[in-house]
Amino acid sequence: MIFSEFLTRQSLDKLVEPFMRMLDDLTPYYQARMASLSPQQRKIVEFLCDRRHGVPVKEIAQRCFLTHQTTSSQLKDLREKGYVTSDAIGRESFYEMREPLMRFCLEVKKQRGEPIQLFVDFLRIWYTKEELLQRLGLTDDDLQYQQRLKPLPSDAVLEREYILYALQAMDNEDENPRIAACLQEYENCFEKEDYVTALELTEKLVTIRGQAEDWCKRGLCLSNLKRYEEVLVSFDHAIELNPNDAQAWKLRGGLLDNLNRYEEALVSCDKAIELGYQNSCVFLNRAIAILGLNRWDEGIAALENAFQRFTLDNEADADDAKLITHILFNSSNNVEIWRSRIKTLIELYHKHQVISTLGQGLVKSVPTLMSEMVSDKAAQTWLEVWRELASDYPEFQIPLRLLDTAVRYKETKGNKRVLFSLPIEERKLLEPLLGIE
Repeated sequence: MIFSEFLTRQSLDKLVEPFMRMLDDLTPYYQARMASLSPQQRKIVEFLCDRRHGVPVKEIAQRCFLTHQTTSSQLKDLREKGYVTSDAIGRESFYEMREPLMRFCLEVKKQRGEPIQLFVDFLRIWYTKEELLQRLGLTDDDLQYQQRLKPLPSDAVLEREYILYALQAMDNEDENPRIAACLQEYENCFEKEDYVTALELTEKLVTIRGQAEDWCKRGLCLSNLKRYEEVLVSFDHAIELNPNDAQAWKLRGGLLDNLNRYEEALVSCDKAIELGYQNSCVFLNRAIAILGLNRWDEGIAALENAFQRFTLDNEADADDAKLITHILFNSSNNVEIWRSRIKTLIELYHKHQVISTLGQGLVKSVPTLMSEMVSDKAAQTWLEVWRELASDYPEFQIPLRLLDTAVRYKETKGNKRVLFSLPIEERKLLEPLLGIE
């Protein structure tokens, strides 16, 4: 806050001199604090100042030539005295300096005459690489940016030097071990479907690094927790950071499908494809969006295109329940349209050897059928059409049985006795879809 008035786009030079004076004034105080530490503790503090980010105990012990037990004991004492702070990720604790000013003072004393690393970091984080190149006047004139920065004046020698250091740091940046630990623990939690803990880890990643990839991971966790509006904020932020992130556009398209915002979903899917994303799932999301807009023939052609991109070991990952719901609600209860469209879907899924997923989609669409917008008569007719067209397929035996039970449950106004016509394992599948705890 004290130095904020110096942070203008015109000159970084004016900030360096008063900042150095402040550090010189504070140095005796921090030297006295260092003198009060034991030799082992001073060694640890100096190492953490050099590393400038969180470091696991094992690495601190190795680099300071101490045993793990001694290092843990000394770190505990330093934390109680207020010198260091720790952050737990999984089973590992990462330690770093608690007071940045102490680190700055020791760093500058050690590296007198070299650029102040804080300013290098500021430039590296505040500006993109393209913007720094613009400041040096090295950017290709043909490139267009939303906000083009003016090149530095010829007399801004110091700032030019700092920008060059910042660009070099971008090219030679070593990965923070805390980031690697966060990523590993995130993968573990996500695989175990512990999305709450995974979300906490993505919050750390966003704070430590804040790349588009980190915001996408945050969005995936929120999506699995069904916090969809927050998901959209995450993907929008990822795209703001990197408008050419094809995966962020793809994920955004799938989310907007779930929110029934099909026009926007289609735009996002098309953008992901334009940026080179060729995974079949984006083509499936695109087909769902088109079908959601009730452009049936175009949507089926898009679905065919998506299925052609699958291999036998890469089974369809479409939201089949969403496709089935489109038929239910976009056909004005016209039985002939239902029959024609369901027949088309069955033939298409059978042709591409993924018909079992359509059966699963039929089961997953049960909550939609339970809606007050669907009458008992319409639900019964829906069941009869599916029976007529799908009963010859072995893959539909269980789905049709579950659908039949769901329709009878609806007609009896939630009589649970109906459910006992199913074996317990099938009943357990259906009960959550009917909203039964």
